[in-house]
Amino acid sequence: MRTYLFRGKALEGEWKFGSLVVLSDEAIIINETGQTKVDPKTVGEWTGLFDRESNRIFEGDIITACEWFIAPYRCVIEFRNGSFVGISSERTGGGNTYPSITQWSEFYSVIGNIHDKR
Repeated sequence: MRTYLFRGKALEGEWKFGSLVVLSDEAIIINETGQTKVDPKTVGEWTGLFDRESNRIFEGDIITACEWFIAPYRCVIEFRNGSFVGISSERTGGGNTYPSITQWSEFYSVIGNIHDKR
C-alpha cells in the first residue's frame, strides 16, 4: 500500500508532516502530536522516494542530479499529469522536464525547497 504523507509550513514557520485536510482556503496537517494550520502555498506531497542521503523527496524540493558525461543540474519537483517530475531551468531552452525521477532517485540530493529560499 502506498503511504500518503504531506508537509506544510506552519504559520509560525516550522515544517509539519502528516495527513492533509483542506477546508475552503485553509490547510491543516494532522499527525500524532495534533493538528496545525499551515500555509496552503507550502503544502507538498511526498513522492515516495528518498535521495542518496535517505532524505524524503517532496513536491517543491530542489534537487541536484548528475547525468553521465554532463555537468550537474538542479530541478524542482512538481506534480504534473499524474506523476512527479523534475523541472529544470538551468539548461538551454529552460523548463526541461525530467519524468524519470522514480528511476534515478539514488543519484539525487535534496538541497533545499522553493519555500525556504535556499
